[in-house]
Amino acid sequence: SKVTNMSWMFRQCTALTELDVRSFNTSSLTNAELMFYNCIHLTTIYATSNFTNTGISSSSNMFAKCSVLVGGSETAYDENKTNKELLKS
Repeated sequence: SKVTNMSWMFRQCTALTELDVRSFNTSSLTNAELMFYNCIHLTTIYATSNFTNTGISSSSNMFAKCSVLVGGSETAYDENKTNKELLKS
């Protein structure tokens, strides 16, 4: 819950297909730039309400090149919206 920077955390994990972050509490997170960048096979991220985007101020290309990932409420990948807006607030 005290982590502020997760930039590049899973960057280019091209073999990753699913990710379970249900134990993550991102309430202090401010930087998520390139966090999942180029995770080209990532389809699913399992999260809880503790994985929030409300404090993130830097999220450039957070989900860029994650074209098979589906966002909250079945949001389809959009190469023009690859920042924190893919997450539910």
